[in-house]
Amino acid sequence: MRPELVEHLRDPFDIGPLTLEKPEFGVNGEIRSGRLRGNTRAYDIIEYIPRFVPAQNYSSSFGDQWNWYRRIQLDRYNGTRLSHDRFFRDTGWPADSLRGQKILEAGCGAGRFSRPTSLICPSKGAFLIRSFALVCCSILRM
Repeated sequence: MRPELVEHLRDPFDIGPLTLEKPEFGVNGEIRSGRLRGNTRAYDIIEYIPRFVPAQNYSSSFGDQWNWYRRIQLDRYNGTRLSHDRFFRDTGWPADSLRGQKILEAGCGAGRFSRPTSLICPSKGAFLIRSFALVCCSILRM
């Protein structure tokens, strides 16, 4: 997780600010582990990803799918532009309107729409949920 993104995060329960505690830094100065503390709750950062949900939650069932079939919908691996085209068609956002913006992508599966947006917004941050988050982040780093 990039340190500069902390100021943009809010506690999902009370929308209050979060402060970073005990960060350990890893690749490219990113926060590899630590904790984000809100007014009444705290959230671990594990392997560069803030965890806003419990380890065993609704995402574990479909998270397994993304670990098994991680590349199936990714344009750069299947040789198409289906995800790229769908993202811009369905959102109605022109690519130029996203340049220089920060994008929060939550619950993105294996990162199907992370790649099209990361090409336009290289400083974006993707905050994801549980097991498929690791897949998504590892694919973005490839």
